[in-house]
Amino acid sequence: MLKKIKQADIWQFLRFCVVGTSNAVIDFGVLNLLLWLYPTTDLWKTLGYNSIAVVLASTNSFFWNKRWTFQQRTPITQQEIYRFTVLASGTTLMNDMLMWQLGRIFPRFMASSLMGANALKLAAIIGTMSISFFGMRLWVFFHTRFAGEALLDYGTEKLLAIEAAYEADSTDDKTPVGLEF
Repeated sequence: MLKKIKQADIWQFLRFCVVGTSNAVIDFGVLNLLLWLYPTTDLWKTLGYNSIAVVLASTNSFFWNKRWTFQQRTPITQQEIYRFTVLASGTTLMNDMLMWQLGRIFPRFMASSLMGANALKLAAIIGTMSISFFGMRLWVFFHTRFAGEALLDYGTEKLLAIEAAYEADSTDDKTPVGLEF
């Protein structure tokens, strides 16, 4: 199912990295501002500050990725907002969980609120970066181009067989969910 990586895909990923860098600046900036204004070595307070920072960076991410990275000029839809909210909530939760787990494994990091929080933050960002990219590309800002490629890659016969299997099992209340074609 993997095809050759197209040059457009590489440029798209590079644009995502530029947006990601601006998100990291916002993310670290907000976290450090909150730690400077309200210093703490308490991991739970730091996680609260982190959540605020991630949400603000995610909001920046939504607008820049829609317009520039994935070059969608259509108006923002409720479906995009919903999908993005689900993805951003999941990555925020994962980011917090990684920071929490690393803070428990390496408790000395939190002895210095700024240095420790930033070290944990960097590890959490690295841990959630790829999930964010693929979630945005394949779910939030899904292009019909990807749907067509998925059909071609998977094979029409296989899709027809899957469709027939669902039709045969139509008495079941389980409806297939996933990509919309």
